[in-house]
Amino acid sequence: MASNPDLFVSHNSKDKTFIDYIAKRLNDEYDVKLWLDKWSLEAAVDWAPAIEKALQSCDSCAVVLGANGWGPHHLGEAQLALKRKREYPNFRVIPILLPGASSDNMVVLGDFFQQVHRVEFTGHGLEEEAFQRLWATIRGEAPGPPLMTAYKIERDAKYWERLPSKDKRSALYAGEKLRDAQEIAGHKDEPISQVAKAFLDACVNDERDRIREAQRRTRKIIGGLVIGIIIVSILAVVALFLSDRERKARLEATASAAEAERQAGLAKENEKEAKRQEGIAKENETTARSNQTKAEDALAKLAVKTQQLKVQVVETLKQKNLAVHQAYLANNRAKAQNLRVRLLELEKEATNYTDLDTDRAFEALKQMADIYKELKETENYLTTVEQLAEYIYKRRSNDIDYAQIATGWLETAIKATDSPERKAKLHARIATMYLQNGRGVTDAEYNKYQEAANNYKMAIGYLETAGRYRQAACRSLELGNMYSDQDDLTSARQFYEKAAKLYPTYTHDSLEGTALYLIAKTHSEERNQQQAKRYYDLALRVLEKFLADMDATGEDDLSVTQATFMLGDAYADLGDLKKSALFFDRTYNSKHNNFNELITKRRKNIPTPFKYYCELLLPESID
Repeated sequence: MASNPDLFVSHNSKDKTFIDYIAKRLNDEYDVKLWLDKWSLEAAVDWAPAIEKALQSCDSCAVVLGANGWGPHHLGEAQLALKRKREYPNFRVIPILLPGASSDNMVVLGDFFQQVHRVEFTGHGLEEEAFQRLWATIRGEAPGPPLMTAYKIERDAKYWERLPSKDKRSALYAGEKLRDAQEIAGHKDEPISQVAKAFLDACVNDERDRIREAQRRTRKIIGGLVIGIIIVSILAVVALFLSDRERKARLEATASAAEAERQAGLAKENEKEAKRQEGIAKENETTARSNQTKAEDALAKLAVKTQQLKVQVVETLKQKNLAVHQAYLANNRAKAQNLRVRLLELEKEATNYTDLDTDRAFEALKQMADIYKELKETENYLTTVEQLAEYIYKRRSNDIDYAQIATGWLETAIKATDSPERKAKLHARIATMYLQNGRGVTDAEYNKYQEAANNYKMAIGYLETAGRYRQAACRSLELGNMYSDQDDLTSARQFYEKAAKLYPTYTHDSLEGTALYLIAKTHSEERNQQQAKRYYDLALRVLEKFLADMDATGEDDLSVTQATFMLGDAYADLGDLKKSALFFDRTYNSKHNNFNELITKRRKNIPTPFKYYCELLLPESID
């Protein structure tokens, strides 16, 4: 059962253009479920009870007033909403003003538009702030700061694209704004446009350039600090030397003065000489203490500067070690590149996989994989591992042990990736390896059909998780054909039905028609004519519509030829030989025709195994 609408929209139908714009953005960008009369009101329904019932089912009501004033039913809806607000205080009635709304029309509803905080649309620009306020009010929350949306990214990207080169940098995102935009771009169900991707890439590159510039400035400052510390240390040593020389000069001057005083007062009394000598001793003691204090202070300052210099030296060594590590990484990348060049040389020397020096090629790929794993370059590592598996498998595809080694490498790649699409692709490749390796093997010990089926199922599951429904449908058809090859029509039909059920998601008439046709063929093979006719009728309707659409566009590819053959074969099984001949003749004349042998057998009533139909009806392209 569908959930109740979030918002009832009361408006004048003359404001249709602006109302449609608001409703579409609320529905598409903010996922708000709306009750809008032309969207929700059925024909031949009594209007008044339907409006009252809709108001009761909604959580809130928007009363929209524009330049055209009140419409025929508009005011009645607004009054019903205010009545419900009085009865149920949690029911929100939101006043919305469009450009040109007059105060005379506002007062018709009393003081509602004056006392209640309203949402106003100016009619200029994209109205982001008004939509944010309206969305928050519908949820019963404060609007908060402006939000980053995919729509805003697309708009800013187009604005950036139009700017001249000299002004483009001013329109770029940075900091948290850029992080929010990247998060939205990475989790959006539908991918953003190429212009938006180029815009975000320009933002990232600009921010990286700014960071590098800041790092360069920081390195210059650090260099200046180191030079300053060295200069201060030199000045401290010079000051200590000058202080010591000054101290010696003072001592010499003091000694000379003392000696002159001694010579001048030699004749004085012995008592005065003793007192003079005592004063000289005290003065010398004081001077020595002062000089010792100064020396200790200078040594302490020198120790601090020395420690700071040690810290700077340690930081310099760290930077040097970082540069060495980066050089090591660059060397490994260069080594990987040289190995790839060598691999290309080996491939050029060989005319086919039999002539290729597989051991040398395998060793080069294995070394490349180890290097990329050490560098934590996941994408390069996965690509190399997949290439390893293909080398092993194509070189010795008929050898069971080598096939198992190849699939083992692919399983290693599956464990190393988080991408559902890549997991699906790898499982599908493992399935085809098992399937190709198991064909024609009768010994149960070497029959790989079960392993192939398990990997096909895992691939289908991963494709559905990744939203790749067309590929999931194609893989389902492949798995159904594999079961048909083993004459297990029940299991084959199960996966043909799965491919048909995926149709509404990927919308490709040719694939849906192929699945329905193959379901009908399995019923026909089991002599269940009632079910065969039912699915033939469904297949005919889908395939004939597909063929008409393709004829209208003038396209003619393999899918058109497949469709004409299936139509001819289906009409033949249903007994309409005239239509069957018409479509078989068209198949004969197609440039993509691979069905001549089957058509000849059908016309001569020569029995043909079901699996031969399956092999010719797979899509031309899966990925």
